[in-house]
Formats: sequence, C-alpha cells, structure tokens
Amino acid sequence: MNIQRNNAFRHTKVVIAATSLVFVLGLWLLGPRIATVLSGGFTQSAPSGAFQYAVQREHASVEIDVTFNGNGGQADVQRYVQVNMARAQALLQEAAGERLWTTITFTKPLTAQEVEQLLRDAGVEAASYTQVGWTATGQRMASTIFSHPGSSDFDLERLAQEAISSDPAAPDYGAAMAGFMVVDGVMTISEASLGKLLTDERVYLVDTTAYEAQKLGGVTEATVRLPTPFWDMDWGAE
Repeated sequence: MNIQRNNAFRHTKVVIAATSLVFVLGLWLLGPRIATVLSGGFTQSAPSGAFQYAVQREHASVEIDVTFNGNGGQADVQRYVQVNMARAQALLQEAAGERLWTTITFTKPLTAQEVEQLLRDAGVEAASYTQVGWTATGQRMASTIFSHPGSSDFDLERLAQEAISSDPAAPDYGAAMAGFMVVDGVMTISEASLGKLLTDERVYLVDTTAYEAQKLGGVTEATVRLPTPFWDMDWGAE
C-alpha cells in the first residue's frame, strides 16, 4: 500500500488553547482531534462500527478524514482502541512488509530523547511530533513540530524549546511543556516495528486505521488524517 504524506509544513508550530479551533498555515486542529470531519465529504461508518470516515477526491489526490464513532466519549475511544489492536494483529499475519501510515499516542508525555529512541527502535519514520503542556494561565495547549525524514539538521529537543513563543503577547508565552504525547509517521508492518509498539507499555494506541480506511475508500494512495484521544488523557502535574 502506497503512503502519501504532506511535507509542506516543516518545523511549524500549532498552538491549541482550551478547546478552541485554531487555523495555522492551512492546517486545522481541534482540541482532542475528535471533532466532526473537516473535509466536507460524505461521512460514513466503518463496518466495524469503530470509526467514521469521509473521503474527499480532488483531481488526482484523495484525502480521508477518520473520526471516532459516536460522540468520541470514553466508550467510543475504547472501542476504537480494541478494534485497532485486533486489526494490528491481523496485519502482522496478512500484510507483513507493507507500509503503514500511523498516529501513535503515548500513555503519558515522553521526553524528546525517549520519543526518538522509541521510534528508532521500532523503525518509525516520524512526520510530526506533538508536545503538550499548559499556558501561563493554566490552559491546556499543544505544539506540533513537523519534520522531514532524513533531514540532517533536525533537532527535536531544540525545536521543542523553540516552539514556545518568546513574545509576551503570544498565548503560549511562558508555557510549561510536559513532553510529547503524539507522533504521526510511517512504518513497515513487521514484528520488529508494529509488533514492538504493540507491546511497549508507553504506547496507548498505535493506529492502524489508515490501512482499512484506504480500502474502504477504494484507493491505494491517500492522505489519511487519524484521531487521537491525547487531549483528554492524563498529562501529569502542571
């Protein structure tokens, strides 16, 4: 299965304060990323009932937005996680060697060093990293850093520090960051990669829905946007 991703945004910051909708350089994010589909395409439910998806076709490109089923409550998220685990086990048996676009959500915020070592050990090529924390006024926020695979000057720890504004007028000025909760990227389906992540206690969800969503959309190549419950998870103490 071919993987298509958007590398147009690199080293870009996205700040989310409270649950407001923020638009930055053409990228939409909404708090926990479980809001209604943004593409405007027709929303359908997957046969498993675990997620909804909308396919938008424009010229030669295809985009698929995936959301949790229902209202994105705890039961909906748990169902999504369980179906992902079952699908992942099946993929290890039936799709070994194929490439998979994934969103990895951690159980708690990890340091830059922890994230990079975890991804390196599992052979994940990261496209973006989302760190979380609190603004000076105590509101939850997230900052996303986009990377380009193979970049020789990419320094995640430095970029994480630079992502917080030094402008006193900025909403994230003086923010306290807890660490990284989400990574988007690509891996090869194998026991050494997907299998390793499934058994890592630091990983809450390694999302395999893109594989099924592309088949449901009838395409072999698409940009797939996946949900993550990180916004409502425990980030530790401020």
